[in-house]
Amino acid sequence: MKRALSVLSILLITLIVSASTLTTSYYLTELDFISNQPVPESATRFKAHIIANYNDNNNLIKKQSVDQKGVIIQTELYEYDSTNALKIKDIYLSVKPLAQRVLYGLETKTVEYIEYVYGLDTVKNWMDRFSILDYNDLSQLTNHAFYDVNAFQYGNARFEYDSLGRLLKEEWIKQPSGKTMRWWDYFFDSFTQDKRIMEFDSNGVLVQDFRVNPDGTESIFWFTDLEDSVFVNHTNLSFMNESFLQWGKVVWYKVDNAGVYVDSVEYILSKRLLKKGKYETNMGLDSILIDSAMYDLVFKGKSKNGNDASERKVLGVTFDISSPIMDLSVKSFINEAKISFDQSELLTAIRLDWIAIHDTAAIVTVEFDSTDLLMFGSGSFKPANQSDLKDSVFYRVQIVGTDRSGNISLPAIIDSVMFDISPPVVELTSPNNSEFRNYTTVTFDQNEPLQSWGILIKSIAGKPDINAPYLFETDSSLFDEMFIEKDLAEEFLLNDGTMYRFELSAIDRTGNVSNVFTVDSVTYDISSPLLTTIYPAAGVDINMTTVSYSINEPLRAGEFRWEQTEGTMDSSAPQIIPLIREELRGGDHIQVQLVNQLELTDGSLYTLLFVGQDFAGNDGISPPTTNILFDVAPPKFSNILPISGSALNYQHVSYTLSEKIEKGSITWNWTGGVKDAVAPHIV
Repeated sequence: MKRALSVLSILLITLIVSASTLTTSYYLTELDFISNQPVPESATRFKAHIIANYNDNNNLIKKQSVDQKGVIIQTELYEYDSTNALKIKDIYLSVKPLAQRVLYGLETKTVEYIEYVYGLDTVKNWMDRFSILDYNDLSQLTNHAFYDVNAFQYGNARFEYDSLGRLLKEEWIKQPSGKTMRWWDYFFDSFTQDKRIMEFDSNGVLVQDFRVNPDGTESIFWFTDLEDSVFVNHTNLSFMNESFLQWGKVVWYKVDNAGVYVDSVEYILSKRLLKKGKYETNMGLDSILIDSAMYDLVFKGKSKNGNDASERKVLGVTFDISSPIMDLSVKSFINEAKISFDQSELLTAIRLDWIAIHDTAAIVTVEFDSTDLLMFGSGSFKPANQSDLKDSVFYRVQIVGTDRSGNISLPAIIDSVMFDISPPVVELTSPNNSEFRNYTTVTFDQNEPLQSWGILIKSIAGKPDINAPYLFETDSSLFDEMFIEKDLAEEFLLNDGTMYRFELSAIDRTGNVSNVFTVDSVTYDISSPLLTTIYPAAGVDINMTTVSYSINEPLRAGEFRWEQTEGTMDSSAPQIIPLIREELRGGDHIQVQLVNQLELTDGSLYTLLFVGQDFAGNDGISPPTTNILFDVAPPKFSNILPISGSALNYQHVSYTLSEKIEKGSITWNWTGGVKDAVAPHIV
């Protein structure tokens, strides 16, 4: 209503502006107006009256009916053509803007009606034909009545609207029979704002069914397989025509970085593609379009009715026929199916294959999920859908990607990848449990090449070691020998006299960690054993082979050596007497007859050596004991004087001894003669 009032206001303003050319007359009744009996303006006060305005040609251009209160209850506006012939009469009521319009002459709607209803190709232009148009409160046309030169109504067009003022139906009726000759049903789509129009003939047969956009174009063509910002590697076209086309084309507009169209390529729809229906075709533009360029696809055309077909656009279509490039990285030895990869462009799908080299039919295939697809260039990871691999198997690993256009990459391949989840086995071969040793070299066996290994040495007994524990670890390298030896003296010094526990562990090439191999109670000893010969002492004559000695620690081996230096020849010298069993234990050993002792040669002079080796391999030796005479025969006297029966006047005696003696005595016993009361005499 406001819109219609505005129109009326504009008309009034136009009249006021040109007031200098208007003539105004006042009438008290309609009869006075028809008979042109005007009255002075003063005679109309407080009376119902009519105000009429005329132009310079004395043509009525406005007529107003006013009640006694001065309120305008109806306004009529008149328009004329250049020949001064009346063309339009508009009637406005006070309660609604435009109530009725009368069109004089052969206006367009009249021609359309007559040509259709009466089947005429042309209609004679009788200017005294006229039409009366009625409007509702919303100034919407509700009825268009057609009259001939005799003011006979030969037809009308009726219009219906919904509660929102949208046209629902248009019906052409032939008069005076009242028969419907043609009608249109209108359906409004609130979502698309499109209007569907269904046209029926007088028999109710559907003649046309089409849709019209708000811009007045006819909705016919629809892309069915393309979306904005899509990537394609072909020029296939799928579309649907909702009705028939006169012609149509799809234009590929090349878009630069600023979004400006810089070039275009057209595809003209063939005749068979202009009919109603669904179609798939190839536009054959692959060799013309530029690889990796972005295009906007725009459909243009005309409907069979001659209306412009609605444009359809697909924006930001990237034409890409280049295959993506993949890069794959996998460690040569793994215990988890981790990979890293990179790519030349965004991908929509990636397939990873683990192919067992010994059995190429054994393939583990992994399809990347949406998270995996984003892991390019970000380091090593395990794909979410990765299934288990077989232990201790060499694999060929390959990766293939599909880009957004559907182009598939060449496979990126890594050969000879070992998958290993078994921990390595290591075993110390030296030292052994409860071993005494005076060196720090360790040796161990392994069942497979190692990446690194380490040994932890803990103090558990013996002399305190304030620096323990000790740890040695190798750097990451390859230790492929089955036997490994390492002198730990290059790394640290153990404490003399301390007992240790050795703990060995290793990591193989795939990162599996071995169980700890332990060797217990290893005593580190670099001090020589202290050996002491107690008996026999130097310069002593002996007639037995017993010895007395002292050892400060148990010995692994020990021996006494009798080396002849003078005296009677001992053909067995030097005599070596190895110690056994209890003879080797630490402590004092007094007057021991050694189990392995041999008989010495009577009258030989010996030097006695005592040597030994402790359990750590340290050698000890006692100072040599010299000038030991072994003598088991008693001494012999010869050339004794006086001889038996001699008469002496002196007490001198003489004799010869067979050997040097430690002590001796001469005894004079009384045997006869004068009694010797003090005998015997011992010298």
